[in-house]
Amino acid sequence: MATIQELEEQLNDFNFVKRRTALEILSDRLDDLEIAEPTENMNGHAHSFYSFNRDGHSPLRIVWDDFKAGRYATGLIEFNVLDQVTEAMQASRLLGHKVFTGVEARLYSSGHEGVVVNSPKEPAIVYAMGLGFARNPKPDSKMGKLVERMRTLEQVRCKLTMNAINNHLEDKGKTAGVIAYDSDVLPLTPAGNTMERHLLQAYFDKVMNHFGNNHESVASYWSNFLPEDRDTIVGYLESNPVQLQESIRGNLMKYGTPGYIEPNPENFVTLDEFWGGVASEGGLPTIAWLNGATPGEADPVALLRYGADRGVRVLNIIPDRNFSADKPLAQDDDYLRMVAISAAAREMAMYINLGTELNSHKVPRCDDLYCEQLKGLRPDAINCADFLYAHTMQQLDG
Repeated sequence: MATIQELEEQLNDFNFVKRRTALEILSDRLDDLEIAEPTENMNGHAHSFYSFNRDGHSPLRIVWDDFKAGRYATGLIEFNVLDQVTEAMQASRLLGHKVFTGVEARLYSSGHEGVVVNSPKEPAIVYAMGLGFARNPKPDSKMGKLVERMRTLEQVRCKLTMNAINNHLEDKGKTAGVIAYDSDVLPLTPAGNTMERHLLQAYFDKVMNHFGNNHESVASYWSNFLPEDRDTIVGYLESNPVQLQESIRGNLMKYGTPGYIEPNPENFVTLDEFWGGVASEGGLPTIAWLNGATPGEADPVALLRYGADRGVRVLNIIPDRNFSADKPLAQDDDYLRMVAISAAAREMAMYINLGTELNSHKVPRCDDLYCEQLKGLRPDAINCADFLYAHTMQQLDG
């Protein structure tokens, strides 16, 4: 008989039948487990391995962990795709745990030409979302065609970045880290939705494997491309490899680095197309708020009205990056901007969703909605989860 730990690991198998079987067995063995007391903490914005999850967790594993931890609900949001929806809702029903799903995308907005909104240093490029889907869209539906287009365009952008970085490595005569898309990147995702963070993982793994995990050799290699010296990089590898990965990303992939590709509108779905597709599939167009410090987000009421005019019903916030635990609330500008956008959303009867994304080890597994900075948003998060879950179940049962 498989152990609980083995079954939990099987929840992350790329084969759906295997992970579904593992969940069914686990649900039959609840008497062998200690399930936490219910709490109102939750993560309403978690990415699974269908886009990028920091631990390689599947939708079923994320739902299972939340159920076991007594969290109030789970929001499973993927970049570009809706591959997670059907299995997520199956897990919801099997475990009796509230789940809602959604999609997030990086888009082009002609209505924000020349204006930076929520993609730093990228005018007219915006992140937006859709929430409350009941099932994976049919391939020939409006949304089905749109998500496949977004998956393909993401692959195009990933390959452009990869080629630029590979060229940079080759120009330096350091080919040990050169990667190939089909053999090094695609195997990291179950359904071909490759992201920038998959590239990062592929570069990191390639160099580690080439040098047989020898920290000194790996550090010598990366010191050719990063501001840190070899000893500092060795320290990263020994204590916190995530720091090295973030340095690689910041110095080889982000704005102003060798791998950064200037956005071309031809390589993006438009914001209006995206929100139109979301609505066509029964989803709810959603604003993805960054921090209120950009020109496009400076006026919270104007931002929300722009969305409301296009059918937006929900505001998404990533709280963890919008307050400092070390500052008094009245002196924390990030926190005050989060309070302002939340108040404006309530005034316009918009729902407010909260979460951490789970795409990096720098973020918490779940927001602490009982902490001083977030306790005022806890009722909003619960209300939004209830609404999105009810909206989803109405579609499934209708």
